[in-house]
Amino acid sequence: MNIIEKIIKISIFSTLFYSSFLKAEINITLIDDNITSYKRVLKEIQSSKDSSKNEELVLEEALLKKLIKISKNDTNKTMSSKNRYHLYAIKSESDYRKLYENYIIDLKNKEYISNNLQDLKSKKEAILKQIESNKHIKIKPIILKIQYKLYKKEFSILNREVEELKKELKRDILLFEIKLKDIFLNDKIAKEHILNYQKVISSLELHIRTYEIRKERLGLIKDANNTIELGEQIKELKEAEKTTKAIEAEEHFIIFSKALKDRDIDIVQKEKKALDILYDSIYTSNIVRELDTLLLRLQKHYLGTLQTIKGSLKEEFKDTIYTIWEKINQPILTIGETKISTIKLSLAFLIFIFGFLIGKIYKLSIKRVTKTTHNITPSTQMLLANLGYYLIVIISFFVMLNILGISLSSIALVAGALSVGIGFGLQNIVSNFVSGLILMFERSLKIGDFIEFNSGIRGHVSDIRMRSTTITTNDNIDVIVPNQDLIQNHVINWTMNDRIRRFRIPFGVAYGTDADKVECIILEAVKTSGGLDIYENATKKTCIIMTEMGDSSVNFELFVWIKGREILWPRRTKARFLRLIYKTLNTHGIEIPFPQRDIHLKGIDNPIPVIIKKDFP
Repeated sequence: MNIIEKIIKISIFSTLFYSSFLKAEINITLIDDNITSYKRVLKEIQSSKDSSKNEELVLEEALLKKLIKISKNDTNKTMSSKNRYHLYAIKSESDYRKLYENYIIDLKNKEYISNNLQDLKSKKEAILKQIESNKHIKIKPIILKIQYKLYKKEFSILNREVEELKKELKRDILLFEIKLKDIFLNDKIAKEHILNYQKVISSLELHIRTYEIRKERLGLIKDANNTIELGEQIKELKEAEKTTKAIEAEEHFIIFSKALKDRDIDIVQKEKKALDILYDSIYTSNIVRELDTLLLRLQKHYLGTLQTIKGSLKEEFKDTIYTIWEKINQPILTIGETKISTIKLSLAFLIFIFGFLIGKIYKLSIKRVTKTTHNITPSTQMLLANLGYYLIVIISFFVMLNILGISLSSIALVAGALSVGIGFGLQNIVSNFVSGLILMFERSLKIGDFIEFNSGIRGHVSDIRMRSTTITTNDNIDVIVPNQDLIQNHVINWTMNDRIRRFRIPFGVAYGTDADKVECIILEAVKTSGGLDIYENATKKTCIIMTEMGDSSVNFELFVWIKGREILWPRRTKARFLRLIYKTLNTHGIEIPFPQRDIHLKGIDNPIPVIIKKDFP
């Protein structure tokens, strides 16, 4: 089925429905819409020859009497209706309050009548469907038509009353706008009244909660009579609370009106907010909408549209900020009895990160200061930097806990759980951490020390951290060593107390060489070599000793004390003295022998032939 066919079918259906509706309306007009016709029909029923009236006739008679009565009342009311407010002047605060109270009453009446109109409308539609469908076998058509006339008449009267109320409400608003500027309003007394009403409301709320709790207890023991009685008392208390709030709203309206006269935007917006809260708690949404319209019109009239919009935006902004603040303050998790919200967690995280940044800045500052101060050693500089850094981080951690509201007892619980974890899997981490603290405070290893391990790795201590130490070798390779290894294993510190070390340089000469001469020329060569790093004093002197008479040579060893940075490159320093010895021995013609071996042949009976070949030119 295409779209055109659908449209045609819908049109045909609508036409048939509308025509049937008109037929029903035409049939209903059998009775004219006037009191004379109603009375005539009623007289016919009453003068019926059938003395024993059946139920249908009784029902027709009752409906017609009600219809006639409503028509008479409507005629009299229409003739006597007049405006309530425009006949007298509003000159005092009491008149202004009366205007406000009548405005509230009109709003309630309008809503009540509007609800009745909706109900009557649905009843009229139901009667029309009955008349149209002809399924009223047990009911005479005339009864349905009279009842429809009754609903129609009531609907017309109520609709006219609603229109009159709308006019009255418009006049009320106009009076609010015109008369406010000429009336003296005492807002101080209104504020005192509000405080008293709020006390009454608090007391009523307390009584309501007390009765509700008692009702729950009675409900558990199934005491029906007392439960019903308490329910009635709770209902009365709630009604009293609602009434008190309505009176409080009137006082807020007086303060609001006074602020409008004084053009105090802040108080106007504050009181409007209070009125909105009260109206929401005591009136329906339709009445609240009408009251909000009144407040906005008064604001625009006395403050102007621009100021009204500005004030509204300001209040909306405040409300938005307050809502956001409430949202981020809602707890997202609970540690023990401490509730942690988003704002607390975010602020604590920022404080902790800020502490880390301050710690980093502190370390960089210490390094920058020590570069310009020669009195502070690198090890002292590193100790100050690390200790200060960790102190700042720990302080940041405790500040973070304080912001979160976590007590030390909670930390004790975490520490207890952490100790179990340490016992299972964090032993090495904690051991390295403690070893790092020992190294920092004991100072057996310092930044810049040249150390050597049993494995042969040598290098400078370039950094000592809480878990590990960095060793930089002469090849510029960084070796990360756990702090625990530095405490438990053997470590040689070449520069723990000073930078003086004795080097041993072995060498050998051929048998038959004068040992005294060798010692004399080598010592002289060392003395005249011009090495500024060679150190001597009363206990530390350069010397040569004979160590052994080897297979191929007489072996000596040169002991020389070296001071300064040259000790940090032991191979290079040793190579320098080896070259000096080699050059000195060559200069004096002293032989440095090769390894020599004597071969002895045994157990050969036959002579070994020796053939000498000689080449002649």
